[in-house]
Amino acid sequence: MNYARFRGRASRSEYWFFSLFFALIIFVPTAVFGIADALLSDYLSSSSVYTDVSSDISGRSDPLLIALGWLIFLAAIGLFVPMLALTWRRLHDANFAGPLWFISFVPYGGSFTVFILTLLSSNPQGRRFDRR
Repeated sequence: MNYARFRGRASRSEYWFFSLFFALIIFVPTAVFGIADALLSDYLSSSSVYTDVSSDISGRSDPLLIALGWLIFLAAIGLFVPMLALTWRRLHDANFAGPLWFISFVPYGGSFTVFILTLLSSNPQGRRFDRR
């Protein structure tokens, strides 16, 4: 399996299908979490039981929301290395060194730069990363 392999190359389709999978696994539950949290806070703020006790509901903890938050966090942690390795190999396919991924830490455009590099087509000279 290639989930933690940093050598070699990854095609655009391999990269973007995994990115779609990553988005579905991370962003969809995060949106559900946000909507559920907003609905729950509206419900609790309008409920007379909670408004009598305290007007500030920031200290509430719904076990379902906490569990969903932890599941999203664990999924993100579990998918970090595979996404990093795949981006690294995608950069290799476009004939760039994998450590260019660290440009994504540069504020105001680093992530956008890496995004643009992953959009580039395959470069035949990227075969140099297959030799190891």
